[in-house]
Amino acid sequence: MRQFFLLLFVLCLAACAWLPGAGSSEGIGSVEAVIGEPRLIRGGTSFTVEPGVLLKVADAVITGPADAIALRMSDKTVMTLAARTELVFHIYSDEKPTPLVRMSLGMGAISVVPGRLPRNERGRFEIVTPVADVLPVEGEVWLRFSDQLDVVMLSEGKVSVVNLRGRAELNSLGEGLTTLLGESPSEPALWQPDDITRAMMSTTLEGG
Repeated sequence: MRQFFLLLFVLCLAACAWLPGAGSSEGIGSVEAVIGEPRLIRGGTSFTVEPGVLLKVADAVITGPADAIALRMSDKTVMTLAARTELVFHIYSDEKPTPLVRMSLGMGAISVVPGRLPRNERGRFEIVTPVADVLPVEGEVWLRFSDQLDVVMLSEGKVSVVNLRGRAELNSLGEGLTTLLGESPSEPALWQPDDITRAMMSTTLEGG
């Protein structure tokens, strides 16, 4: 049942890449740094990426067990993908009056420092997972999805976690929560310092 749900999730999100106005044929960002040999899938073709490669709507970025990659988007959002992570860009549009960013995290961990788009009053920045959507506005946030979604703030800021069963907001350094399939986001609670350090290290490109 869970595999069927995940497949349906991926198919529905794939359709978003073809929405009118989802993004232009120009780059929506670029690869800033890499460790190992992360891959990019574009139009059914997979290739190893290097710093400077442009990102486009519908691109899938995939890291292996020894890989990591840092991305800088057109609105100055900065993202770092840990090892064993899959991220797909569905919409990256700064069209007024309602700028919209939508990407899906199929598995793995990423850290995100939002740029200017989420700070627009009518803008929306969505990181979609099978259990909940993560909506960063400001500050650095780390999230990981496997069988559950874990989210923690790595700085002061504002991030919402939303699904059909509920909504929770994180604002303080070290504040985090967990969301399970079919359940509402848990109440925010402070993570242990060692857990925060491990999260930060998983998305730190040392030696890249």
